[in-house]
Formats: sequence, C-alpha cells, structure tokens
Amino acid sequence: MAVTDMTERYQHIYDEMKQSFKWSFVDKKVLMHAAMTFAGDNIPFDAPRFKDLADRIAKDASFFSPLKQDKRVTVAAVLESKYEDPFRHYQYMKKIYDLLIQKKFKRGSASYSTALVILSAASRSISLDQHVDRTMAIHKGMKKEHPFITSEHDYPLASLLADQVDDPAVLMTRIEEIYHRLSKAGFRKGNDLQFLSHILSLDTDHEPAELVRRTAAAKDEWKKNGMKHKGVHYPITGLLALAGGDSLLFEIIAETAADLNRRKSFRWEKDWNSLVAANFTMKTTLDPDESLTVSMYTSLNTILEAQNAAMVAAASAGAVAATSSNN
Repeated sequence: MAVTDMTERYQHIYDEMKQSFKWSFVDKKVLMHAAMTFAGDNIPFDAPRFKDLADRIAKDASFFSPLKQDKRVTVAAVLESKYEDPFRHYQYMKKIYDLLIQKKFKRGSASYSTALVILSAASRSISLDQHVDRTMAIHKGMKKEHPFITSEHDYPLASLLADQVDDPAVLMTRIEEIYHRLSKAGFRKGNDLQFLSHILSLDTDHEPAELVRRTAAAKDEWKKNGMKHKGVHYPITGLLALAGGDSLLFEIIAETAADLNRRKSFRWEKDWNSLVAANFTMKTTLDPDESLTVSMYTSLNTILEAQNAAMVAAASAGAVAATSSNN
C-alpha cells in the first residue's frame, strides 16, 4: 500500500471513530492514535464492532479505572488490530496488569500500556513473572540514573527492553553511554533523550558512537526537509536512524506530513502529523529484511505504542490542568 493510500485510510477511519464517539467526549489525540493503529497496519476497520469492544472494556472495568475513560479506546485499538478474539486477549491483559500491580508498579494508564506491550512483545523464552521482574529492574535502573525525569510512563519501553536483554546492569551501562554521547551531539537532555537512548540500545550490532552518528544524520535530514525537530520527535528519529533510511525517505515523510497539515481534521496537530507521516512512510517504504532486523521491525509498533501512550497521557494531563486553572 502506498503512503498516500494509508493517509486516506487514516482520514477515513478517524472520521468514522469521531462519529462513533461523538457523545463520549474522547480526546482527539486518542482517536488519532487509534486511527493510526488501524491505518498503519492496513487492518480492516469495523466502526460498530470497535465501539462495541471499547464499551465492553469500559463496562468490565472498575469504577475508578482509566479504562472507564479514554484508555478504553487505545486498548481496544491495539487489541482489535492484533488479535482475532480481542476481548479474550483483554482478559489476558488484565491478568498481566494485576501481576504488575502485585510487583509494585503504579496503578493507572501506564501500567495498562505496559501490560499491552508484554502481551504482544513477550518472547515466551522467559516466564511472565521473570519478564515483569526484569521490567521493574530496568525501570529502577532508569530511575537511579535519572531520578527527576523517569516516571511510570517509562514502564512500557522498560518492558520492551526486558524482552531483549538478559542483564539489566549491562544494558543500563550501554544506555548511559548512548545518552551522554547524544547530549554531546546536540540533543537536549531529558525524558525524550532517555527514550531515544533506550531505543538505540536495542541495536546491539553497532557501537554507541555509530548509533549516535546515524541519529545525528537522521536529525539533520529531518530538518533539511523543512520539518521542526522537537523532543517529541526523538524516538522516531532513533527508529529512522536504525533503519538507515536515505534522503528520499525523509522527503516522503515531509510530503506526507504536509498533506496531513492541510487537512481540516489535523491542521492543528503538526507535531503529531509528522510522527504519523514517519510511521506510515517506514511501514510502506522499508524492507524489514534489508533495513532493520526482523525483531526490531516488529518492535516498531510497540515502541510507537509506548511513545504514543506517553504523549496521550501528557496531552490529557495538560487538558486537566487547563480545566483546573480555568475553574
């Protein structure tokens, strides 16, 4: 499927979702994230079926659960797009969530995202219990190195890393080297840079210096094509660096982002549009056997889910703060 076709699907699915949830007051970014999930993977979309799944999840959830609110839409999108029996896998996800809580993870949206990541990304080469323990160990390592920028929103990526490494201590040493090299290369310190360094650490075939060189080059190509490069773009820049995309890839991303920026539904979401454009371009242009390792390519959705979950949570928090301020 061409990138332009995927963009049209994205618009169509978003419009259907907006209509389905028009009386539910779901955050716009949540619907865009859900629409991207279906469009990016070329998954058939059935609006009534999707709405029914989201409603079933909300009905099943406890009174104060985030699944009563916008999170039900995000969870429904991931489950509906990946599994033939999404509600049964929702039950599996809940069991993983309960185990996370038993292991002292914080209750809430981030732990539900983590449960989704573990559900879809776990290799089964280690037990579920081991995977959760390793996730907590990696998260504690993050917090030890960066106590002020590490939060529960880093759980999902920690769970992805837990499936890739045997020794969290060795991993954290590699992450820290990449983090400091990126900082010296002009990337701004903070949670976005931490996220980027974690993504790059998934590539164990190249030295940190080479990974940082590629990432700096990807950043330059991004800006060269007229797109603003902010912290929110760091994770996708890392994926593009790992993919080793040429200048044509960035031209397609810029053209796709410009297309989305012109559309009435998305014109005020330029940062998000460039992420969607990069996502679609990578999925339609890159050959996983040639550009990314197969394991890394299959991790693309998981990484984007982790980032998007954090972005949606931040957007929701900002909305709540604004409402409280106005009140």
